[in-house]
Amino acid sequence: MIYRPDVGYSEPKAWSPDGRHILTVSLKKDQIAQMVLVSVADGSARLLKGMDWRRPGAAVYSPDGKYIAYDFPPHEGTSQKDIFLIAADGSHEMPLVQHPADDRLLGWAPDGLSLFMISDRAGTADCWRVAMAGAQAQGAPELVKRDVGRVAPLGFTRDGTLFYGLATGMTDVYTALVDLASGTLLSAPKQIGERFVGANTFPVWTSDGATLAYVSARGRANTLGSKTLVSHPVSGGQPKELPLKNLISFRPYGRCGNAALLIGVGVERDRVDIYLIDARSGDLTRIVQGELSEGIMVPACSPDGRVAYFERLGVILGRRPRSVARDLSAGTEKVLYQVPQEGETIQSLAVSPDGALLAFSLTTREGNRVHLIPAAGGEVRELSRMPGLVGGVLWTPDGRQVLFGRRDGSGGQTATELWSVPFLGGEPRRVASVTMPRVAQIQLHPDGRQIAFTAGENKAEVWVMDGLLK
Repeated sequence: MIYRPDVGYSEPKAWSPDGRHILTVSLKKDQIAQMVLVSVADGSARLLKGMDWRRPGAAVYSPDGKYIAYDFPPHEGTSQKDIFLIAADGSHEMPLVQHPADDRLLGWAPDGLSLFMISDRAGTADCWRVAMAGAQAQGAPELVKRDVGRVAPLGFTRDGTLFYGLATGMTDVYTALVDLASGTLLSAPKQIGERFVGANTFPVWTSDGATLAYVSARGRANTLGSKTLVSHPVSGGQPKELPLKNLISFRPYGRCGNAALLIGVGVERDRVDIYLIDARSGDLTRIVQGELSEGIMVPACSPDGRVAYFERLGVILGRRPRSVARDLSAGTEKVLYQVPQEGETIQSLAVSPDGALLAFSLTTREGNRVHLIPAAGGEVRELSRMPGLVGGVLWTPDGRQVLFGRRDGSGGQTATELWSVPFLGGEPRRVASVTMPRVAQIQLHPDGRQIAFTAGENKAEVWVMDGLLK
């Protein structure tokens, strides 16, 4: 393979029928995408099609090798896709399926007479067939199988059998009372939310502790408006749903200031930005604009809401990840810490209640570690290292302890434990344990007496669909 210094990311899509080329989508360091053919013999790359920041999802050769079908957003401002054809020599291209619905390519039938896609044009994610004659569609798409679900195509066999992956996992938000002093749960975990069961994640308490906000997935994944911010009153009452229609994806990370704001991350045009999200109104205020070449992760906020902390990845630019403090009023940034080794990443950030210290978990080749650094910058101090350390770091309301998660697989069942360690240093101790599938995203209520978390399993299955060619 030939090294290309201008390319930051490449994703193989399909083999050519003769096995001589690999169809690849590359993202250059200037964030321009390209569809290229990579020679198996010598690794050389031939440009097939230049793009902007948008990239195709699926791309496949026709069985005769003359054409390539791919799905692609027809214009900016939408995540929904149409299906296009391009000649394998790059000489010409044309739209094949144009529709306001979201049309995702499944694959080309082995005889070349049918192209299959997943479309939500009938209200659910259904399988449709497009009759083909060469590069021309023959009539309107035909519905062949309803409600196939969240499908990831794996390819057709020679007899026309389609193999595909299907996401079947379910994740929900739970709360439980906890006594940090005695290290026990005082109540059994209680599921939050009665609607859209299995599609709820990322719980965050508001600043006053009166509301638990979380993300709920709706409809087809990764489309505009497919996720909703739900505000669930702790004292009872009806949850309030705040659809964020202009974002494809977002995640609340924590509290910010006294106005019960959440820090959220919106994915828009392949760029990760940081927003303040009002958990009561859903209003968005962008505070940091990121670039794909840099990458922004794990934001946190000072208690007074004046400073945002986050990790700039910088992987495509050849930089090691670093934690950054941004003064929101002045718009200036200061690098606090840069990871010392290649391959190490900062997994989470948490600001102490008095705003003086920043705790973070660092993933290294030897495992995860918890560190402290002054919020204004200074000497980094390792606080703890333990096997099985998972999830983020938290502070107790009095600011005297740093909390972190640890997974324990002994005794035949996997339990997720919450551990604490004094911020001045000392031996860590277990303060809670939850035995449920894949407990994650643990959040502590501002009064220190209740935790919220997600639990569930991210399952995927491989299915076979036959009879499509009959």
